[in-house]
Amino acid sequence: MWGIALLFACLECGGHARRTQTAWIAEEQKGIDSNEDGASESLASFLLMSNPSAGLGHHKLVVDRQNHGHLAQVGLAFSRKIARSADVKLDAGSTKAGSAVFVTVEIQPDRVKDFIVAMEEDVTKSRMKDLDPGCLRFDLLQDRDNPNKFVFYEVYTDDDAAAFHKTTSHYNAWADFKKSGGVVSQEVIKAAMDTVPGGWAFQSTSTTGTGPTASAVLVDVVIKEDRIDDFLKAMEDDVVKSRQETECFRFDLLRDRDQPNRFFFYEAYKDDESVAFHKTTAHYKSWADFVDSGGVESKAPTVKLATDGIEGSWAFQG
Repeated sequence: MWGIALLFACLECGGHARRTQTAWIAEEQKGIDSNEDGASESLASFLLMSNPSAGLGHHKLVVDRQNHGHLAQVGLAFSRKIARSADVKLDAGSTKAGSAVFVTVEIQPDRVKDFIVAMEEDVTKSRMKDLDPGCLRFDLLQDRDNPNKFVFYEVYTDDDAAAFHKTTSHYNAWADFKKSGGVVSQEVIKAAMDTVPGGWAFQSTSTTGTGPTASAVLVDVVIKEDRIDDFLKAMEDDVVKSRQETECFRFDLLRDRDQPNRFFFYEAYKDDESVAFHKTTAHYKSWADFVDSGGVESKAPTVKLATDGIEGSWAFQG
């Protein structure tokens, strides 16, 4: 394991670690196939310690605690891909956010409490890297105009990670609730952030606040196709600098996976006063000026959300 220690020491020094020899990984793969604890645990540590990037975020390997800590094989496609690779690059500064969803649900009024119980199980365990390694973020927000309406904001490294999520026992808490008839309606929007150039669209660093958020918004816009570059330039200024506001907890820009000129803003603030302050800033003006220039083809009504009406502090991932 001294090689791993050296590799991560290089990362701490600010360099990009590149491992071109695959003998160690191949040996670890043999260990997994023969269920040798030492090899399995060391590969698990290597993968789990990796910052999600370039395919390392979702490895489809989890620790089976019911089997005395042995590495459970929940699909070895990723690890075999690593064993075959001639060059594995670890980038400590990037995060792939290739699969995101906004799930909007309306819940039967008399089932809201049951829904919250089920979702606390799903949301909190989805954030645990040993249980759901490819999940980068999971927030549950409540519609401010309709207390029976909720939005899931989920971000995964890629589609494989999202598919793996649906095999977990904590996902079943939500699935079982849905089967019980507690859901009135459901709508899913599929988006991504790795299709936005520059790597800034997903806020991979910790937020300035821990939540809950009393004022969050989901903005849905369609941009004129010949103005997309101008839009992205304006939004990079707005998004990146908004994250420096002390009461802006989060700002992500997402792109629709089926309609490339459709974008979503996911913004979370401490409260309405924080939102009002945001709209006085020079970086907000970058977006406002773009709107004034006529670059927006259409804009859906803004969805106003919050987590402070959900009991406990778990709904917003600070």
